[in-house]
Amino acid sequence: MVIWYNLAPRQAAPTHRNPVDRRHSTIPIQSSNAVPVERSHPIVQPVHPLLRDLRDRVPYRATDLAGNANLLKAARAEGVGRFVYVSVYSTPAISRTAYVEAHEAFAERLARSGLAYAVVRPTGFFYVFLEYLAMARKGRGLVIGSGEARTNPIHERDVAELCVEALDAEPGTVIDAGGPDVLTRRRTVELAFEALGRGPRVTTVPAAVFGAAAATARPLNPRLAELLRFVTAASTNDVVAPPRGRRDLRSYLEQAAGPGSPT
Repeated sequence: MVIWYNLAPRQAAPTHRNPVDRRHSTIPIQSSNAVPVERSHPIVQPVHPLLRDLRDRVPYRATDLAGNANLLKAARAEGVGRFVYVSVYSTPAISRTAYVEAHEAFAERLARSGLAYAVVRPTGFFYVFLEYLAMARKGRGLVIGSGEARTNPIHERDVAELCVEALDAEPGTVIDAGGPDVLTRRRTVELAFEALGRGPRVTTVPAAVFGAAAATARPLNPRLAELLRFVTAASTNDVVAPPRGRRDLRSYLEQAAGPGSPT
């Protein structure tokens, strides 16, 4: 049995429609709460609330580090056999952002914990690109900077399968993971328009605009400021991981654009 640690309470719990999902149950917690953990059960912590409610002002370090630290403490107390953590794939250009630093700080703490562990480091999840569909429906897409920075986003289900693989991997295993297709940021926006059967209309926004917005937001909403800095860095630099996923973004967006939700 695997415990799925979910910091995004609005996100639907995993269903029981496939072999990966049947290995998970959901326990919603807050970053300061004690976590109920059952002895000997491995733990997978794969949910990153990057785009949670933007009214939330709590910095990423208080959620991604402090919340996970509570889970780790409970896991050690109960003798959990293995801990699989989903961090984020990083490059030098984005490694100094608060979002990445919070995840890597916990990965380092996990490595020192004495538990058998593995870390999965994906690039961007496909669900993030659903925001592009929303923009395309309104008739205008945005890219930060030139739009030529490249990435290979990965489907959430591919990441879940890698987490299952990590359960049987050697302790200390790190899996860097991207999807099968390397795309420019501009191309990911164009795919959203194409999924709707529309011609792309893309506006470029200078990175400096987002930098100024982050500086303005920081005193009032630290989390939003951290998000803007991370998004700007990731959107203007290549973030390409080894291809470990098999599902493609075009199909995901096309399904999301039609009846029903993406799978």
